[in-house]
Amino acid sequence: MASLILLSLLSLSTIILSLAENISIDCGASRSYVDSDNVTWLGDRGFVTTGESFLIPGNLTEPLNNLRYFPSDQTNCYTNIPATKGLKTLVRTLFYYGNYDKKSSPPSFNVVYDGKHLDSVVTTSLFISEVIFAPASENISVCLIRTSPSDDPFISSIEVYSLDAGMYDDLGPDEGLILRQRFAYGAKELIGYPSDPYGRLWFPSTSSDTTISELTTLAPSVDISGASNKPPKIVMSKALSAASLILSDETLPLAGIPVYLALYFSEPQSLGRTQTRSFNIFLDTTQVGSGPIIPVFGKVTQVVVRDVVATSVSQVVIQSTDDSTLPSIINALELYSISSGQDNGDNGGEENGSGGGGQTSSSNDDSEGSGGTETRTNNNAVGGGANKVRRKKKNKLPLILGVTFASVFVALSSAFAAIFLRKRPDAKPQSNTLPTTSTGTVTGISPLVGQQLASDANHPAGHDEPGISIDCGTTGSYVDSNNVTWVGDNGFVTTGKPMNNTDVVTKPINTLRYFPTGQTNCYTNIPVTKGRKNLVRTKYYYENYDGNYSPPSFDIVYDGKHRDSIEITESSENDEERFYFSELIFAPSNENISVCLIRTSPSHNPFISSIEVYSFDTGMYAELGPNEGLILQERYAYGAEESISYPLDPYGRLWIPSGSENSLSLTDLKTSAPSIDITGVSNKPPEIVMSKALSGDSLILSNMGLIPLTGLPVYLALYFSEPQSLVATSGSQIVFQSTEDSVLPPIINGLEFYSISNSRDGGGGGGGGSKPQANNAVGGISIDCGTTGSYVDSNNVTWVGDKGFVTTGESINITDVVKKPINTLRYFPTGQTNCYTNIPATKGRTTLVRTKFYYKNYDENYSPPSFDVVYDGKHRDSIAMTVDSLFSDEESFHYSEVIFAPANENISVCLVRTSPSDNPFISSIEVYHFDAGMYDDLGPEEGLILYKRNAYGATKLISYPLDPYGRLWSPKGSQDYPGLIDLTTSAPSIDITGALNKPPEIVMTKAMSGDGLIMSGLNLPSTPLPIYLALYFSEPQSLGRTQKRSFTVFLDGMQVGSHPIVPVFGKATQVVLRGVMASSESQLVFKSTDDSGLPTIISGLELYSISNYKDNGSGGGGQSGSSNNGGKKKNNVPLILGVTFASVFVILWSAFVVTILRKRQNAMKQSNTAPTMSTEHGIGTGESPLFGQETASDKIDS
Repeated sequence: MASLILLSLLSLSTIILSLAENISIDCGASRSYVDSDNVTWLGDRGFVTTGESFLIPGNLTEPLNNLRYFPSDQTNCYTNIPATKGLKTLVRTLFYYGNYDKKSSPPSFNVVYDGKHLDSVVTTSLFISEVIFAPASENISVCLIRTSPSDDPFISSIEVYSLDAGMYDDLGPDEGLILRQRFAYGAKELIGYPSDPYGRLWFPSTSSDTTISELTTLAPSVDISGASNKPPKIVMSKALSAASLILSDETLPLAGIPVYLALYFSEPQSLGRTQTRSFNIFLDTTQVGSGPIIPVFGKVTQVVVRDVVATSVSQVVIQSTDDSTLPSIINALELYSISSGQDNGDNGGEENGSGGGGQTSSSNDDSEGSGGTETRTNNNAVGGGANKVRRKKKNKLPLILGVTFASVFVALSSAFAAIFLRKRPDAKPQSNTLPTTSTGTVTGISPLVGQQLASDANHPAGHDEPGISIDCGTTGSYVDSNNVTWVGDNGFVTTGKPMNNTDVVTKPINTLRYFPTGQTNCYTNIPVTKGRKNLVRTKYYYENYDGNYSPPSFDIVYDGKHRDSIEITESSENDEERFYFSELIFAPSNENISVCLIRTSPSHNPFISSIEVYSFDTGMYAELGPNEGLILQERYAYGAEESISYPLDPYGRLWIPSGSENSLSLTDLKTSAPSIDITGVSNKPPEIVMSKALSGDSLILSNMGLIPLTGLPVYLALYFSEPQSLVATSGSQIVFQSTEDSVLPPIINGLEFYSISNSRDGGGGGGGGSKPQANNAVGGISIDCGTTGSYVDSNNVTWVGDKGFVTTGESINITDVVKKPINTLRYFPTGQTNCYTNIPATKGRTTLVRTKFYYKNYDENYSPPSFDVVYDGKHRDSIAMTVDSLFSDEESFHYSEVIFAPANENISVCLVRTSPSDNPFISSIEVYHFDAGMYDDLGPEEGLILYKRNAYGATKLISYPLDPYGRLWSPKGSQDYPGLIDLTTSAPSIDITGALNKPPEIVMTKAMSGDGLIMSGLNLPSTPLPIYLALYFSEPQSLGRTQKRSFTVFLDGMQVGSHPIVPVFGKATQVVLRGVMASSESQLVFKSTDDSGLPTIISGLELYSISNYKDNGSGGGGQSGSSNNGGKKKNNVPLILGVTFASVFVILWSAFVVTILRKRQNAMKQSNTAPTMSTEHGIGTGESPLFGQETASDKIDS
């Protein structure tokens, strides 16, 4: 078998392990590389301090050819592996033995994830273990624990994938899911990344049993948005079908362990009127859920069962119902054991249930459904109990055979050559077992995933978008008189207590859930339509349920953004037609939302009776901003005699009747038209609302229920007029006045009145509507493009969202990126020019503006765009990214920077399309104000576009707050330049008052020194352009009487300054050259004077092109700085090479400490060597603005 596996591995030389994002560590390797799926693999240096690395000879593919083994110590750990705190994360470890130790004895040992979740590793050749959990911090550990004195633990690779919010959401905060099985039924090959962007490995499972059919969907695509665990579309495109299916796992211990089971279904064909597919799921004899499963064509149904104890004799049976004309089906399955997070010891996994026991198996000719993977049995598996695989002879129902996934031993076969290591070890005939008796809670059909029960088949008529109605405090489901299906709140909430009010008959208000403890209690994973306007309504029927005769007050927060106050007055009206409700309209940013109840008084217990969600059609309430919400204040149907709601309003809105009985001077009117055409009204008021009206001379509407006298932004829709945004208070009035030539009085048919949460124009509603404030970095502002909220970073800089600065474009959150602000962006799919405006600045004051661009293939086009950025309508720079930005990590991005004096108190930043196929985008904008006198020789219309800014002799990037003006100084050290030396001042402090540009004191404390310095490789364009050059010097030592340091600087033979430079001890000297023409052929030459006894030095440098140069036209506006057409001149003296900083592609190196975008803590130890990346492809390279990274083209040309 070992030779077969090795041959299979060798046949896969071009196929390598991939991951969706985050981090991939090749254990034992010292270098990093990018695999064929564009995944960057890192060596393990910096993550582990023990063990020995080993390179397995032969032609094995990375990462299989490296490993790290641990010949000593009981426990050896990888630490500081970056993760996202609190976000569900998948960690996979791979173990390829390859007889590296020549013992022909694969070892056994344990692996513990983050000190909590233990799995047993029993290797023969290739072995994989996997866990899903939510890290409690930003770094996790993976520890290998020796279980036998003769067995040395080893490891080949570690992969970390961040999962989206909502995935595996029913996992407790300290729990972990250790994988046992994951199958794609009907698939022909293993499915993994990139088909599954979350890196999961789905093993194919087919069957030779003639009673089992393989099906392929006829749907053009499968909508997975209803399944919170997000199984890949390709997995849901295939299925196996039979009248009855039995799933079991005989490798589970006989004593049982707690498991998490997820089943996935999708109807593969569009059924005719007489066709039905309906089946029940049983855990042994207990039915899962309250009704049959009816898969939906083109959509996914997810069923989750957790907290049951499964044994080797348990079974899941999928059985067709009597009225089903089609057999049952299954598309996919995941089975995990549940780790409680309590055990971090080195014991095996069988008794504590924390691990899968590490199954190894031997050949069995009777197996089927193994998907081309060799199946074996072995009664000696650790922690798994007897695991012999066999057909169930006494059961005539077909058995779906699959793969054991509890840390399963992997035998890769050539049948899966299409995707390497996308499958678990040794395919084992599946008998997925679930228990006969349960000790936990069976959640049954997940209410989170758009599951359709038999009772759900008739969803609300008149509207084709899914909604949900949750009866809080109950468990079962039912259909009301309006044919609406109500589900219980089981699975949506984990706190509170249900209550049944026996004196109340009407559903859903006869039950409620109250929360006697906790400041905040939330309903989560409520399914919605992402990006589409949704109405969410919560109801509260008190009826003195607690016997206190004191209705509580509390707050309700929708999706963490939109807050409303609940103030119930009636304690007991004994009227089931009257209830309190709150309502919000907004566009969710995810496929699931939350509804949280917030305690506002220690003596008041929040409670809730029901939650309803309705999706609106495209175009309805279109004026609502992407992050805004409409909190209902009033909604009236004038002239109506009773409330109007669903199904008369298919969008679920409640219209309160208001008629002439409230005023003797008004008249109720009823239309004489046979019907009302509402197509011209985007908000689609119901036709029945528009059939009635209220009329009178000079209608006045007031007393609108708005509490604050100070006012708040509102949204008012009158249904004879387009909506408009205005500010209203409790004293506001709406006046309808007949015109002088009108012979009939004004009328009104309907009205909706909302406060605006997170208004773009002001405060109110849910707060967060205040105008963005400047940060505290010298009175500037930092804008996180594509986000809405504000936050304070580690440097105490306040970042604000871009709401109010831009009205076009689409925001996007790069879910796999952690670092702010580059984890969000705004892109512009339309328009030639799109602008950020009203960015606050100080008129006439010299200002620095920096823009950043982090592509990371956010659009999945694998084509980094090129475009221009124009600052304040005057200063143009070109953004030209290359394919390298596809592979960039979170510390690599483009940026552009300009210094100028704004002519107004607000400036603009515009993105200009230069190619029809390229969509401009932006990640952040930063503005810093300079003191008077800084860069004072800059003309009033000129701008300085940055090419480079270096701090010589420094070892770390220097920026805010060390530079209070926000400039990024990239370090350059002698370790990069043989023949040069780093100097550190002996002065107690540096006086920078003599340097008008105020270089930071920390920059002036260091210097680089050498005889005959020559700076070339400036990466300027080959065509000369006007430049601004600033050089900074400070003598680092107190010189004796006979010592002197004196030198002159020449640019292409032109002396910089009129006299030799004699740096002063403890003071900064600044030399500026501006308006001269320079190009890629230019050189700066430092030459000691004849009377100088000490070599030349330099502490800092800034190089800019001049935009709108007053003596020579535009002068460098629009220069990208990425061109490097001129050859480097050969010179025997050291060259200090700089960096192109206009539209710089930043390749950050973790040796340099982060000061702006903080690096993940202790992610890796790195040397200060520069990577071998070239700038010959038009990338503006050079020092990182965060870490001072130096590229190959910056090396000394000797």
